[in-house]
Amino acid sequence: MKLRSINSLAAFFVVGLLFLVGTADIFGQRDRNRNRERQPKKVEKSKEKNDKRNAEFKERRQIRINERNRNRSNNRTQTNNRSTQNQRNSQRQAEIRRRQQEQSRRTQQIQNRRTQQNQARNNQNRRNQQIQERRNNQRRIDEQNRARIRAEQQRNAQRRQNQTRINQQRRIEEQRRARIRAEQNRRDARNRNNSRNRNNNVNRNRGYGNSRGSYRVYNRNQQRTLQRERLRSYQQAHRNRHRRYENYQRQLRQQRRVRRLQYQQRYYQRLRQDQRRLQQARYYNNLRNDYRYRRNGSYYYTSSYGASMLRRAVNEGYDQGYRAGQADRYDGWRNNSRDAYGYNDASYGYDNYHVSLNEYQYYFRQGFERGYRDGYNQNNQYGRYSNGSYSLLGTVLQGILSIFRF
Repeated sequence: MKLRSINSLAAFFVVGLLFLVGTADIFGQRDRNRNRERQPKKVEKSKEKNDKRNAEFKERRQIRINERNRNRSNNRTQTNNRSTQNQRNSQRQAEIRRRQQEQSRRTQQIQNRRTQQNQARNNQNRRNQQIQERRNNQRRIDEQNRARIRAEQQRNAQRRQNQTRINQQRRIEEQRRARIRAEQNRRDARNRNNSRNRNNNVNRNRGYGNSRGSYRVYNRNQQRTLQRERLRSYQQAHRNRHRRYENYQRQLRQQRRVRRLQYQQRYYQRLRQDQRRLQQARYYNNLRNDYRYRRNGSYYYTSSYGASMLRRAVNEGYDQGYRAGQADRYDGWRNNSRDAYGYNDASYGYDNYHVSLNEYQYYFRQGFERGYRDGYNQNNQYGRYSNGSYSLLGTVLQGILSIFRF
């Protein structure tokens, strides 16, 4: 039973399957027939679609081409506009830069002009200040000089008064002595002659001239003794000269007084030469003090060599004073002759023993002060230039040193 039912089911299944296959073939044939009928229509439709698609494609392509050309034209226009705009902008920027540069140049010129004006004003103020300082310094120096001159005049007046008093006392004493001598002469003629001879001997020993014109005579031994004494006095006065000279040199270097330093070195070299000549001074057979000069109300006596040496002292002082004044003026230093090393030393040219060092220094300083004034002020009030040196005028020299033979 079971086997029969299974076979019937299988047969039923096969029959159904065959029915389905037949039905499918029928429907497939019908579809094929329909397709064959529809095929020309589809081809036409597809061709229409293709033509339409191609037309649309061409139209879109043309639109794209036109759009591209339009974009390119716009781009070229924009590029041209941009380049034109850029050119305009560059020209405008160049113009702005040019204006800025012109403005900066004008500003710089104005600043430079103002700076130059300020510098000119500052320089003018500085020059005015320097001129005022020089005037003030010159005024102070003039006041100091006037005060020194007044003090010197007062001292000279005091010395003259003292000298007058001393001369009066001397005249009174001489009158008293004359009365005593006259009384003694009336009492004893022999004692009067002895007294006159004794006074003449005293005058000869002192070197003073008397009414008969006597003077002192030195032989060679006496000259040698006198030379030793004055050389010893010279060495004592200049014992520390080198140390003072070094200190003065150091001070001049610190003050940067170049011209005065050069003058000072030449001065010191001459001093060393003078010292050697003083040690090697020559002697004469007879040396006579037959020249007389007056100073501060007193008479002094010397030889012809001493008279020549005193005249040389005044001229040497004037020459060295002139050069010292020139050096101070060149270095821009103040007018002060007594601050100079030459004025304080005053032994330049002292190379013989015919006059004492004090006498030589006195007349050297007289010439030095006058030469310093001429050298500093650049004039020739007291002297002149001749043969490489400066010397006093004859009238000025005669006013300072009036010396003559008796």
